[in-house]
Amino acid sequence: MQQRPCKYTPQNGQITVTIQSQANSMQIQISNTSEKISANELTHIFDKFYRIPNADPWKQGGTGLGLALVQKLIQQLDSQIAVETTAGQLHFTLELPLLSIQPE
Repeated sequence: MQQRPCKYTPQNGQITVTIQSQANSMQIQISNTSEKISANELTHIFDKFYRIPNADPWKQGGTGLGLALVQKLIQQLDSQIAVETTAGQLHFTLELPLLSIQPE
């Protein structure tokens, strides 16, 4: 299988997607190998135009709008997104409500 580079995952890093069904929601967690991101930087990660200060703008590219747009979409779906970092991993967790379909 051919591997393609991912913007924020180092070469030979790993991206993991985990999906769990809860009683009234679905939880999706996307984790990737990442350099340490401080707690202060994590509080701003969904801000418009925010870029991690030590990141190389020429290597990373982009405007800093991607995660702000993701957060806005998640809010429009009455859902939640959270981010945390642990031991070389960055974890984004989405909590999406399950819809109940009523028969007509």
